[in-house]
Formats: sequence, structure tokens, C-alpha cells
Amino acid sequence: MDTARAELDGRIVIVTGAAAGIGEATVLLFGEAGATVIACDIDEERGSAVVERVGQGGGEGHFVCTDVSDEASIASLVRGVLAKWGQIDIVANIAGIVVDGEIEETTYEEWHRCLDVNLSSIYYMCHHVVPPMRRSGGGSIVNMASVAGLMGLKRRAAYSASKGGVIALTRSMARAYAECNVRVNCVCPGTVDSPSLQQRLGQTGDYAEARRSFEERQPLGRFGKPEEIAHAVLYLASDRAAFVTGSALVIDGGMSL
Repeated sequence: MDTARAELDGRIVIVTGAAAGIGEATVLLFGEAGATVIACDIDEERGSAVVERVGQGGGEGHFVCTDVSDEASIASLVRGVLAKWGQIDIVANIAGIVVDGEIEETTYEEWHRCLDVNLSSIYYMCHHVVPPMRRSGGGSIVNMASVAGLMGLKRRAAYSASKGGVIALTRSMARAYAECNVRVNCVCPGTVDSPSLQQRLGQTGDYAEARRSFEERQPLGRFGKPEEIAHAVLYLASDRAAFVTGSALVIDGGMSL
């Protein structure tokens, strides 16, 4: 525990999508690793509860209600963090939504909402955090992509497009900012058990059958756990991955094989 707690000592970290699932697990793990974690989400009640758990574990966490699809909200967040702490060392862009449907079934509103939350939010965040990272001598950005961005999935037209964009943006930024010691990587999970997934399974009308079908997509025969993905985010964010940039780390139980 002492080794883990020392890993991010003194680091100022922003985590989006912090109220549930992978984002929640990432906030808690980063808190255990000694970082000062600024947890961001639109769900103030759940996000504040996650930050409270960080404090109960001996870490330091702060909640900021943030709409990642709104550039002004992101800009305000970054200004506030820099005003209080003077630096931003790590950003984990975890926030995301799933839009179900093939392209002809996807409404304009669903299409734009999916890209705004999953892809444009990362542009907004990086647009504002890269300059202070460059001035301070470097930093680490970890984006949440998906195997859907690598292989495409049925009934995930907008989602696959958004996550493919995350991978491409990650690689472009990694090449652009390597000389500034700003590392940029992404994680590509398969199906991960989360409140969002449980809600979508419940909406199918046959929860048990939907769960079985989703589990069978992973050759390992089960869903991923949020904590498993969070550990990958921690690795890419930390100095253990100091020679890693531009990677799309696949953690999918074999789904993309």
C-alpha cells in the first residue's frame, strides 16, 4: 500500500465521468496512489459521494460539477484548478455515453450528443490543459476509447465513430507533443460492468438473455470490472509508463480477437 500510495504523490489529477463505473474506480484508485484528485461529473450527488470515499481512504479529492460536452464548463474547470494548485499533471478523460442504433436509426440529436460527450469533450479538455502541461515540463493524458473504435460493433454506429475518433486523436496528439514530454494514450475496453450497462440490459426486456449475449462476446466469458480498467489508466498515467505514448491499450477479454 505504501508503494501504491507514493506512486502519484504530489500529482494534480483531473478525472471526468467520475460519478460511476470506470470513472469512479479511477478516482478511488488515484486517491489511493496519493494524487490530489479533481473529480468531475454532471451528477453532483454521486460525484460528491465518490470524493467523500477518497477522503475516508486517506486521500485528497475534490468534486467539480462539470458538463464535459460544454467547452465553457471545461475552461472554467481548468482555470479553477490552475488558480488553486498551479499545475495539472494528469488528465483521465473517462466520461462517455453509449448510443444504440444503426446509422439510419440514429437521430441527429443522438449523433451529436454522442460525439460531443465522447470525443469533443476530449478536444475541449486537451485544448485547455496541454498549454499548462507544456509550460510545466510535461504531463500525462489518458483517454477512454473502446474496442468499438477498433473493430466496429453492430447497433453502435455513433458510438463506434466517436471512439474511433478518440483513438485517432490520441495518436495525433502523442506525436505532436512527445517533444514536450506530454504523453497521450488511450484505453480500449470491451464490455465493462457498470451502472450504465446494467441500465441498458434492463431496457432490453429480457435482462438474463441480454446479459448472456453480451458476456459471450468476450472469449473470457465475463464482463470486465471497472477496477481492472482503472488499473490500466493508472499505469498509463504514471511514471511506470514513461516510455509509452500513442498507445491504444486493449482490455477486452479477447472480444477483438
